[in-house]
Amino acid sequence: LLGMMAVTMLISCEKDPQPEPEPDPVNPEDPAVLVLLPNAVTDIEGHQYDAVQIGSQVWMAENLRAHRYADSTPIPHYDNTNGWQLRIYYPDNDMSNVEKYGYLYNWYTAVRGETAGSEANPSGIQGVCPDGWHLPSDAEWTQLTDYLSQHHISCGDAPTAIAKALADSIGWETSYVECA
Repeated sequence: LLGMMAVTMLISCEKDPQPEPEPDPVNPEDPAVLVLLPNAVTDIEGHQYDAVQIGSQVWMAENLRAHRYADSTPIPHYDNTNGWQLRIYYPDNDMSNVEKYGYLYNWYTAVRGETAGSEANPSGIQGVCPDGWHLPSDAEWTQLTDYLSQHHISCGDAPTAIAKALADSIGWETSYVECA
């Protein structure tokens, strides 16, 4: 299950930067700020997702349940371009888990074949994300983890401490690091 968490974290979506501040902006210097934004994202199929503002960044708080890209192009479950490979997965190989956990996409599908801009902040790669959102680059992940570390938002000193601090408190198997 921890391996699945890493895959889903790698294909999280982050909101594209806005030219003007949104109403009631959150102070990114406030260490207590992790603001839930209910139903902040709607994908091409009409599924709604919560988002969370963490410092100056806004991240999706749920995995996508879409089987089409934002331009309505279907995401095939299999691709035979480089031999048959699965492109979109059901969590635990069970279609009934999609509603709760979302789909899992392989990397090529998540980035939709794009590579340019993957190190920029913002990355500029929409990939599988809904309109107005993009896949985060390493620089954006670093910005997130730096912010959380600077504001002591973690569950200890273990490598999984930040991820556990952001994870839901239910629905995960426990491991050696527990958040109080």
